[in-house]
Amino acid sequence: MGIALKIVLFFLIFAVLLVQPAYALSFTGFTDKFNYKINDTINYTGSSDQNITSNVTLYLINSSNSLFNTPSIIPNATNFTTQVDAKVPRSGDYIIKANFTFNSTYYESSAIVKISKAHTTVISTNKPAYSPGEKINFTVLVTDVNSIGISD
Repeated sequence: MGIALKIVLFFLIFAVLLVQPAYALSFTGFTDKFNYKINDTINYTGSSDQNITSNVTLYLINSSNSLFNTPSIIPNATNFTTQVDAKVPRSGDYIIKANFTFNSTYYESSAIVKISKAHTTVISTNKPAYSPGEKINFTVLVTDVNSIGISD
């Protein structure tokens, strides 16, 4: 085989490899912050290197694998932001999981968030200064997002 034929074959194979469609996808998902209060809105952003045109389902899951709020979105874009309401019965660590299928491949991304009842915590004493050995009385006031006191 002559050198000219080898060069032509090389460029032909190279051209065929260049026009092959890319099937792999790089995806990551994240939230706008880590700590949320019950009933807050969690902003979830997904980012990929290719246009996602399939249904992306989000799950808010507690440590017992109970599901809360499972919105879906079809982003038709490489980046998207959607909201998930933190309407959960109790404080704790939760996972926001996003999953979808792209070109017959299943993708999943997770982010951990902490959701708590408390909105404001104020610790005060009954007077501004104390003498050595004197007993200090603390008052702790914890309120929820509606400014209602929390007892536990």
